Amino acid sequence: MLLTAVPGVPAAGLSLAAGEWRAVHWQAGDLCARLHEAGGLDRDDEGEAQASLGAAADGTEKYLARAGDRLTEGERQVIRDHAARLRRVGPVPVGYIHGDNQPRNWLWSPAGLALVDFERTRPAARVQDLVILTVTEWLDHPDRETAFLRSYGRELTAAERHALRCLAVLDAVNCLAWGPNNDHPEVTARGRRTLDRVMKESAL
Repeated sequence: MLLTAVPGVPAAGLSLAAGEWRAVHWQAGDLCARLHEAGGLDRDDEGEAQASLGAAADGTEKYLARAGDRLTEGERQVIRDHAARLRRVGPVPVGYIHGDNQPRNWLWSPAGLALVDFERTRPAARVQDLVILTVTEWLDHPDRETAFLRSYGRELTAAERHALRCLAVLDAVNCLAWGPNNDHPEVTARGRRTLDRVMKESAL
């Protein structure tokens, strides 16, 4: 195990101006791109990465069971529908992902931004690293998404956008299963907000 000390404080909770937050996300996009493109995958890692969206869909029933009566039957059906759609997304770019890419794991200092906490790093579809940002930071601040993706170096493909929507729904059921059981209202609220938004859109 290699540990490197880096300066800074977690970006989550910092009182920054809008332009400063865009700068944070700009640097995060650059770091994320560098991680995603860090070397080629060997045969085993390539196989794991290519199967990662299917593996995410496979976990749906487990989280539905854990969420129990926190979900309506209509919500359960929408979640299952998105899991099925995720299996049909098709090829998307893969690589090594951080696995918990969000401001609490970004250290901000005058020297710049640093990514920390790599315990969930794995080979996977690259878009999986954008799920938490999509349902939190970027939902209310699309300018931060724009800054991130410009520094990331490319727009997401249509397949990645489709996968991201499906993954957001699966993140919601995961949050609603894990949050209440672990007394974590922030995670619970994240899941409920996503699912309420998706249900409203599905009814249109």
